[in-house]
Amino acid sequence: MTRIAPRIILASLLGLAFICWIMTSPNEVTGEGNANAVRTPVSNQGLATKRDILGLAPGISREDLGKILETKSWRCTKITTAGPPVDTCDTELGQLNFSIAGNLPSQPLVSVRLFFKSADTDSSIAESISNQFGATSIPIKNNDGEITSYKWHLSSTLLLTFYIGQTFRYLEIFDSALDKQDSDAANALALKRNPTPKF
Repeated sequence: MTRIAPRIILASLLGLAFICWIMTSPNEVTGEGNANAVRTPVSNQGLATKRDILGLAPGISREDLGKILETKSWRCTKITTAGPPVDTCDTELGQLNFSIAGNLPSQPLVSVRLFFKSADTDSSIAESISNQFGATSIPIKNNDGEITSYKWHLSSTLLLTFYIGQTFRYLEIFDSALDKQDSDAANALALKRNPTPKF
């Protein structure tokens, strides 16, 4: 019987362990702080479907959002401009913005947007996002035929967008159903405060 050298057996076991680690490792878009590159994606096909950006997803209540932010080392502030309140956090990957449906009972997240930098090509980043979220991208072009963004329809109401600007890029996940519910609730509240006059 042929005897297999211990070194060969050890190398095989290490190789198997590395493959298992790759298959179970999470994926992320990499921004400032680590060579401004996008890590090689691992396909989520057949695995749990990703529907969040840095752990934040539309539908998370404001209470749960607070608990999540307590576990992060991000520096967060609130932007007080016209329209609904938008919070912004400086993360390890770039600036993260998110908006809240303030007129709904649990005040859930409506959208999450991450600004990031990368030395990778737009198409490579789009492919990485497709793999991470397990969805097919739709390139959006301008009149000159240039791709200005990629979109992924994650569900009938959940839209993922990779926007390509001249000086910045961002990835956004947005729930149109929650946005409409919040708008309807705001209109109902306004009508209650200022009812239609009876003449």
